[in-house]
Formats: sequence, structure tokens, C-alpha cells
Amino acid sequence: MRPSILVPYAVAAGDHQTANARGLAEAEADRRGQLLDTLLDGYDEADQAAAGLLRRAGYLQQRQSYCVALARSVDPGEMESSPRAQRMADAIADLSNVKLETVRPDRVKVTGFRGKPRPDNLKLCIGYRDGWLGESEISVCWPDAYEKAQFCESFLRGRFKQLEIPIVESRFDYIGLNSIHGPLSPMPSNLDEINEIRLRVAVKTTSREYANQVRREVTHLWTHGPVGTTAVISPPPPRENRWG
Repeated sequence: MRPSILVPYAVAAGDHQTANARGLAEAEADRRGQLLDTLLDGYDEADQAAAGLLRRAGYLQQRQSYCVALARSVDPGEMESSPRAQRMADAIADLSNVKLETVRPDRVKVTGFRGKPRPDNLKLCIGYRDGWLGESEISVCWPDAYEKAQFCESFLRGRFKQLEIPIVESRFDYIGLNSIHGPLSPMPSNLDEINEIRLRVAVKTTSREYANQVRREVTHLWTHGPVGTTAVISPPPPRENRWG
């Protein structure tokens, strides 16, 4: 025999339906109320919080069938307004009178959908790809920390040029010295006495492979850098810049 549905259909179509679903859950002394609260907090059935509830209820171990149906209601007046309607690319749907009926196991009948035609004006969202970012960090210490950081920067620029990495944009930050204000940072008078500098390298390039090369070159400073070069971080993986 199949277990009962975990969350009644259309549980969150409105406040009344949500309260009714909780009432049914409490009456049946199951975990539906807790699961409903979890889903309403923004989690879905793929999240560990919801999956844990499903597992403790025995739905995952026994590979039993279950259904999670959740939909948030909106103000009908808002949906009828022109600016709001322009965000709907295909149609304007009215779900206020939707009814779902179980006709047989694993089969549901849906009725009561209403809607309006697609609007004449649509809101357009455009995104674009903007290259790949490779970055890493390394520390240099006293004595001559500033001079050592400058050497590391010069070494890396030379390596990038030798490897013919296509650099769209690059940035070298001396953390602890100028990483926030950049060229506007006043240089201290005691550069020779600075205890340490953290050098951050970030390069925007054209592919994942080139971005990965940037990361690897920084680790070479462990052996090719000046005395006192240390603490190379485990560099973050290359990531693609996407804007929209």
C-alpha cells in the first residue's frame, strides 16, 4: 500500500490553504507540518533540511512514492497591473481557483486555471560572458618585504608574457599596503621596516585553461621567489565572469 502524500496538493495557494494543510498534518500526526514549514522557508526537496525529513519519514530508504506541491500566492491586483504583467513572457496566469484531484495513483487532474493573453510589451533580461578569472595569493616577510613583493609581481608579469597568456585585465594588490585605495594610498615612510605583505594576483583572460595557468604560476614563487616567500593559498578554481 502506498503511503499518503506528504504535502497536500496546492498547500500554499494562500493563507487559508496553508493553515488547512498544517491542520491536516497535525490531525494525522505525521511530519507534513514540519516539512511544510521547511519548504515555506525557501528550501526545496533537494535541500538537506527537507531531505532529512523525507528520510526520517522513511520515504527515501524504502523508495516509496511521494509528492511535494508548493506554490506561493500573489496579490491578484498586482498581477493585473501593466508593469507587473510585462514581466510575464508567455502569459498572465490566475491560479486562485485551481483545483487538483487525485484520480488514481500517480495521476492528478488539474482544473480551474485562468489567464490572460501574452502582453504586447515584455521585460527583457540580457546577460553576457566576460572572460575567465584566475587568482591566487602569496605572502612575503621582513626584511625587505616591499622589495620582495615587487620582485614577485615582476616575475609573474614576465611569466605571463612568456607563456603568452592573453591578459584582458590584471591586478596586483599589496594587501596591508594598498589593496583598498590602490594608487591613491600614501606610501609609508618606513617601507624597509614593513613586517609583511600579502600579494594578491588576479587576471582576467579568455579561457579556463589560461586562468588555471595564472593560478599555477603563483605557486612557483615557493621555489623561484625570494627568501621569505610563503603561505600560498589553495587558489580558488577559475571562474567565468557572467553579468546580466
